Amino acid sequence: MSNVNLYDEKNAKSQDIKDRLLEVKNKYGFIPNILAIAAESKVALNTYLTGVSLIDASTLTAKEAQLSFLAISFENNCDYCVAAHSTIAQMLQVDLATIESLRNGEDLKDTKLNQLISFTRELFQTRGFVDKERVDQFLQAGYSRENIYDLITIIATKTISNYINHIENTPLDDAFLSQKWEKR
Repeated sequence: MSNVNLYDEKNAKSQDIKDRLLEVKNKYGFIPNILAIAAESKVALNTYLTGVSLIDASTLTAKEAQLSFLAISFENNCDYCVAAHSTIAQMLQVDLATIESLRNGEDLKDTKLNQLISFTRELFQTRGFVDKERVDQFLQAGYSRENIYDLITIIATKTISNYINHIENTPLDDAFLSQKWEKR
């Protein structure tokens, strides 16, 4: 990380960014480094935070969304986000075996969740060019077209933070240190 600013609710470049960072601090008790860095750009910060907020209200459960965030962070080789989403998944009571499988790029034992994650990976890897048969298989597993679009939103949102972390080599927050992960 060179020549990068870590912004907070006191030193951000504009009042609206200060307000957004204060919201983050009030919600989580701290401002994660990815958001302190993303605050360099009002557009990047607001797009990411809005995406996360919308995903929180999506058709996916909090667990499904976090596991999908974790899968995309793995696919993008993002050390920071794999650690962060592993921590959040633990907070959501996701079993450690499931988290470890995602951190290793492996299939999940839970058949329905595995459909979600394998479909998410395929969406990412094919840049959205998923075969009709694969879409049908996903739908037959109990998911919906709305879930598909929510997964696309997860991929887009997570890619914002993954790329910022790649460019800035974002230092891991103390809150995520226990889940430190390195690219494979």
